[in-house]
Amino acid sequence: MWCRSCVQIEGHLSLKDIRRIERAGNLDLCTTPPRQMPRPGSAHGNVVKSFSRIRELYRALPTMPEDENAIAVIIGNTTYDNLPAARTARNDAGAMYFFLTEHMGFRQDQVIDLRNAERADLERVFGPVPGSDGELKRLVQARPNAKVVVFYSGHGAVNATQDEAYLLPVDAEPYREERRGYPLSTLYANLAGLGADQVLVLLESSFGRDHGTIFCRPIFRR
Repeated sequence: MWCRSCVQIEGHLSLKDIRRIERAGNLDLCTTPPRQMPRPGSAHGNVVKSFSRIRELYRALPTMPEDENAIAVIIGNTTYDNLPAARTARNDAGAMYFFLTEHMGFRQDQVIDLRNAERADLERVFGPVPGSDGELKRLVQARPNAKVVVFYSGHGAVNATQDEAYLLPVDAEPYREERRGYPLSTLYANLAGLGADQVLVLLESSFGRDHGTIFCRPIFRR
């Protein structure tokens, strides 16, 4: 929660619960939300600190009621084995998690929250090949009026012939998208087969061939 003493909590509380605690304890709300927030959903059970100011944008807006048909997949890939880090991906995914669960009526148990996802994780959630089922499909089948949000932040790539784009899991290899990347065509095919009422896909990624450091020529010569 946020207050003048900057008390840090281990775990997750909704914005409504935090404000109730502050009122009960006769605490004053800070004029700005925290820069440091614990993010739930770590694959190893650890509380991960997120440095997001997303609450500043939505805290004054009306809060949506809980929606039992709302399902989300949130992926933030930051630390790659063989590629440069996607530095903002973890915090971007954490901000989206808080926005959906605190403000848009998404239940925490209906959000598949992944950080530093490997290819096996993407295949488990979406299905390994076009037409296959995954964890997301099983969630949707239990809710005939499901509304699905898929958010991905991390590296993307396109193959050498530029006829297929990929999401890059953290175990991807440079210029080996076909072997370790997750094809967008597979993602879209399996999302189309969910049978959900609505599907929204948000990809915060660039799709290129080179993720290394880029050196530009100097404009002026000596």
